[in-house]
Amino acid sequence: MSIRSELVSRIEQRTSASGTAYNANKVDAINWAIGEINTVKWNFLLKTKTGANLSQNQKLIALESDFLMPYKFYTTDANGRYELIEGSFDDIALVSPTTTGAPKYFCVSGMSGDYPSVYIGNPMADKSYSIDYGYYKKLSDLDADDDESDISKVYRDDPIVEGAIYKIWLDLEDPKADSALEKFVWSMLVMESTLPFEGESYAEKIRGMMGGGSSEE
Repeated sequence: MSIRSELVSRIEQRTSASGTAYNANKVDAINWAIGEINTVKWNFLLKTKTGANLSQNQKLIALESDFLMPYKFYTTDANGRYELIEGSFDDIALVSPTTTGAPKYFCVSGMSGDYPSVYIGNPMADKSYSIDYGYYKKLSDLDADDDESDISKVYRDDPIVEGAIYKIWLDLEDPKADSALEKFVWSMLVMESTLPFEGESYAEKIRGMMGGGSSEE
């Protein structure tokens, strides 16, 4: 398992820049790369939460602090368990508050205090419901030298290193950013071929934006 100081060391071994901008950018670049990796719905990041409460006439509930993207939401009452449909804010907010019943829709929307939140409704809850949901947790930023990478618990940290190197060269407007991007995309492609995920491939999306395939150098 890798900690941030080890990742910084690997990045320094691969780059030869110097100066205040370079030194300040290394940690920011690591967390930027983690943010990019966060855009993939990795199966190893799936978690569940059971027993959240939605009261009568309530629309908004807070989610877990590590919530990143929704998987599935369910309501449970004495009649059974029902899967909600992911909709838009308008699907819930524009419905008359006098229209009540068993909610059918959910929409993740913004923050409720310090936590991400979800709207549940259409119709508005006519009584209390238990809410269960599955979600993709977010990878943690590495804010201290001894912070441990979540990815290293299930895989190697190559995508973080390659992404950080790309971001450093990009911010410094160095021509090496082009080849660094190819290496980052390749490392993501290898990770996606190793670890199961749902939905769109990050590597294929970026390759499409680049106008073609990439290969490891």
